Amino acid sequence: MNSALTQSEIKSIMTRLPERATDPFTPLAKRLAATLDLYRYGENNTLLLDWAAMQTGLKDPLSRFNRHELEEWFGRFRFDLDEHLKKLLRDMRREDAATLRTMVAAANPAAKSALRRVDTGR
Repeated sequence: MNSALTQSEIKSIMTRLPERATDPFTPLAKRLAATLDLYRYGENNTLLLDWAAMQTGLKDPLSRFNRHELEEWFGRFRFDLDEHLKKLLRDMRREDAATLRTMVAAANPAAKSALRRVDTGR
């Protein structure tokens, strides 16, 4: 990660969802699978440093950022991830509900918890 980045650029990098989860040219089911996989970082900063390493490309993100910054960015990342998941769920229900049911059944526990949380307004 470039040390000459502005705070705004750093925030954008730290809260950006990976392309594999958002690329509109990737099939919807693959985007949903990639999105569900992002919940592996836990709901309560469980694997905060692993997530930060993924976002920054740094082996030790704490060498550049403090824990408070990482927790703040992770909270925003999770909010954006939940919003993205809501949209994918809506699209998958319309496109392929049977595949959606299979994917939900196979999701990791944190993803299942997120699915229950974001799908309450349905």
